[in-house]
Amino acid sequence: MVARFRPYDGEQSDEPMVVCPRCRHAAMITPLPGQSIQHVSRRFACHVCGYARDWHPPTHNHDPKLGRRFFHWEDRHASSMDVTDQWFGASLWLQTPCCGQVLWAGNASHLTYLRGYVAASLWEGFIDQASTGSSLPDWMITAKHRDEVLRGLDRLGAQLVGTR
Repeated sequence: MVARFRPYDGEQSDEPMVVCPRCRHAAMITPLPGQSIQHVSRRFACHVCGYARDWHPPTHNHDPKLGRRFFHWEDRHASSMDVTDQWFGASLWLQTPCCGQVLWAGNASHLTYLRGYVAASLWEGFIDQASTGSSLPDWMITAKHRDEVLRGLDRLGAQLVGTR
């Protein structure tokens, strides 16, 4: 069974940080303004070099789940170190090897949520059917990996320092 990341109500599903293909700095993918959250067009924008592209949902064979999906934890080989966004195929900015897998976060708020979830001793306030935490892979939430995952999340946090 494949564990899938499901976004919670928050900005991490809408605005991932990715690697700019032109300058290799952090870039953002944001919903285009004035559209509903479902099936929304996206803009890839790098504020360092000015690279920008837009993505629009297909008009035929429309997938009603498009716009609700984000990334998949285990659809990629752990050794590939190339977790990408679903719209442009750009590599995520925040990813690192951890426990023989790829640990990643969509952006700063997603990283904060993951750190809080992994560090929590009780998950009562986190878990429900549609929460991010309830769909995290077993390797990430296993007690024996907790310290290593927290160190990995700290490495991802250090990557944010130079992007603000």
